[in-house]
Amino acid sequence: MDKSAESELVQRIVSGDKEEFHVVVQEYRDIIFSMIMRQVGDRTTSEELTQETFVKAYVNLKRFRGESKLGTWMTRIALNETNNYFASRRFKEARRSESFSAETHDQVKDGDEQQEMLEKERWLVRFRAALATLRPLFREVLVLCSLEGRSYEEAAQVLDIPVGTVRSRLNKARLLMREALLQGEPA
Repeated sequence: MDKSAESELVQRIVSGDKEEFHVVVQEYRDIIFSMIMRQVGDRTTSEELTQETFVKAYVNLKRFRGESKLGTWMTRIALNETNNYFASRRFKEARRSESFSAETHDQVKDGDEQQEMLEKERWLVRFRAALATLRPLFREVLVLCSLEGRSYEEAAQVLDIPVGTVRSRLNKARLLMREALLQGEPA
């Protein structure tokens, strides 16, 4: 959607045509959900955070100034929602209750393919746990540039920081992730 079409759509919604918001949802739902899912790793939680993102966007749409693309603005809201989740009691309690499934462990003994699948799952759990420990300013650039594949320029626009800051934070985030993942390695 080009910038003028976005601007017109936002104006119609803000002026009272609430039904038009479904166009925004259709346009950005999959993008926002995927970004959140890569961080959280739980479908139900990701769906909830995606819904919360759209509720916040709808409520605050009158504040959208049009200086950036609507997708950029929505991404910022989604990052804020994810950061809030990682700081919440809900996340901390869910993390404490995560446990290794004995059923899965018993099933894996049957084959190399299943063992490989379990190892990948363990690595993903460790990766997401390490990602959750990063301060938001590092997690955001890592998510945008490394997981989402956005350019430094796009990340800078979403985060409203200079490109050089994106580069330095991304470097630091990668080092912190490497350190966190190596600490979780069995000796």
